[in-house]
Amino acid sequence: MGFGRPVAFPLLREHARRPWSGHAICLGRADVHFGHEALLKMAGLTGARLDPGVAPTPSHRDDLAARGCISDRSLFAALGFARLSTLDLSNFEGAEIQFDLNSAELPASLQQVCDAVFDHGTMEHVFHVPHFFANVHGMLKVGGRVVHCSPTANWIDHGFYMFSPTLFLDFYEANGWRVHALEIVRFDPQKQDAETPFFARYEPGVRIPPPSEHESFLTVCIAEKLEHSTAGVVPQQGYYRRTPGWQEEAEPEGLTTLALRPPFQPAGGNCWLADLSRLAADRGDSMTEPQRSPLRVLEDGTRLGPGHSVHDTIRTTGRGRYSHWGQTLYFSTSDNSDPNSNRRRYEVKVRPA
Repeated sequence: MGFGRPVAFPLLREHARRPWSGHAICLGRADVHFGHEALLKMAGLTGARLDPGVAPTPSHRDDLAARGCISDRSLFAALGFARLSTLDLSNFEGAEIQFDLNSAELPASLQQVCDAVFDHGTMEHVFHVPHFFANVHGMLKVGGRVVHCSPTANWIDHGFYMFSPTLFLDFYEANGWRVHALEIVRFDPQKQDAETPFFARYEPGVRIPPPSEHESFLTVCIAEKLEHSTAGVVPQQGYYRRTPGWQEEAEPEGLTTLALRPPFQPAGGNCWLADLSRLAADRGDSMTEPQRSPLRVLEDGTRLGPGHSVHDTIRTTGRGRYSHWGQTLYFSTSDNSDPNSNRRRYEVKVRPA
């Protein structure tokens, strides 16, 4: 599978923030579309430190080697990986691991075996996408990361699917992963060896000028598996979850609106804490009952949400997400402003203590 600048830049930026190491599994053999000098230049632009002791070797493909492109082994060793394995449906291009990612059962020999999974253009060729996600989850150790580089627009008949970035955000948020990067990449596939792609950080509702006749869009997502991460929660599309009234379930009986009084304690990023021990009679969510709390949060009378959100997502994304956990409310404001100074009124609907 092609591994060019559209993948390399996000990969190197991640390496600069959180260095790669250990065992990497590539889903399909990585055909690197740049040479060693280009890698050094990209590393310099992103602040990534490569292993200077790794001697570059030529690509396994004669046509790429003739253009000076390096091998996948060289690239991943330079990034700090001690081991690189390739997974494919067959032993195509010498894949060490043969496994069908459509499968519902991951063999014990592949359970929690790697520190990184690189999906640089594979998921769109796998018909059963939920099984794909589950198998990636199964292969990764806790703390391991997955890198997706998936087609988003102008890839007709390249695979079964083209994916919107909201799929990755909604799936990983619903399943309790930490999303480190989510970008939309616009580039000309015929010029990817020479031109730097255009990158835009994804935000829900973002609008990017459409690709020209020769350009395509990719989505690059990097997510980390946490101790509590899963792969079986079916997400609802974020666009609708953020739409007021779309999923208004019947409000439980006996809820009373009570004021939250500042000061609210900062909890990192966009997250703030409020003590509910004297307000709420209901117990909050827990690891065994993550949807237990009926509590609602209001900002100037308008309901925030979604509730039951992952705390790390409240910190990194915010935008009204909240969680009633134990006797504490973890919440964010609608525009990620400081609730201690934005002059808005915050209330909760609870069964009073």
